[in-house]
Amino acid sequence: LDRVAAGSFDVSVYARSHEARMISISVYEGMDTPLTVSLTRTAPLLALAHIERTKIPDQSATLAVRGYVTDERGKCDPLHVRVWKTDAETVLKHQNELDAMEEQVSITGQNYPKIQSPIVRLASSLTPLVDKTVEIKSADEEGFFHQRLDLGKLKSGFYIATAERGDHKVGSWFNVTKTALVLKRAPGKTLAYAADLVTGKPLAGVTISKWSNGTVSQTVKTDSSGLGWIKEAFNVSNDEEQRLSSAYVAASGQDQ
Repeated sequence: LDRVAAGSFDVSVYARSHEARMISISVYEGMDTPLTVSLTRTAPLLALAHIERTKIPDQSATLAVRGYVTDERGKCDPLHVRVWKTDAETVLKHQNELDAMEEQVSITGQNYPKIQSPIVRLASSLTPLVDKTVEIKSADEEGFFHQRLDLGKLKSGFYIATAERGDHKVGSWFNVTKTALVLKRAPGKTLAYAADLVTGKPLAGVTISKWSNGTVSQTVKTDSSGLGWIKEAFNVSNDEEQRLSSAYVAASGQDQ
């Protein structure tokens, strides 16, 4: 900065995904005052950004990845992305493991085996639909990037996606479907409504399955209005523990 008057100043330095710092400096008449500031990173080296759990078939699906171009050692590893197709049964049987995998948003080589859950090993044994190395193009001057990756058009189904750089790996799952499922709970029962995600029209004959602890505990079919009633074991509509331990899947042919 030119033409700064002599005196003492507080300088605030901020960069995206870095810890802001306040530094006091003194400026003297007729002298340059060099200032070098090192900022501490506040985000994981590699992470998946906001996960859109539901995507529509035949529309281009994307996966948002963010992180830093270089690791703590200054090394810049390529970004590798893989996507496998699976099904609702596999995802729901290993839901806890998938949730744990997402909580560890940046896994180092030392902790890497912790995310090797059965579902990840299963996916890794199959041929991925997407398997490519991606060039990081959107990094800012401080080396932080947020990039949306195009996965192409995907058919109906459940998918597992992973992003990997060196010893760091993150992953998640998402669903490609044209069926929307809306639930309304009441004491002792749950009302399920199935509709077309694109047109909004109710869907008749859709099988609604209730999953509890990795297994199907009940199934019903929707009527001509897209509605189906599911009996519940709990009698209090806001029983949080009971509700969180259950999952509901709407299936119509290959669409889930």
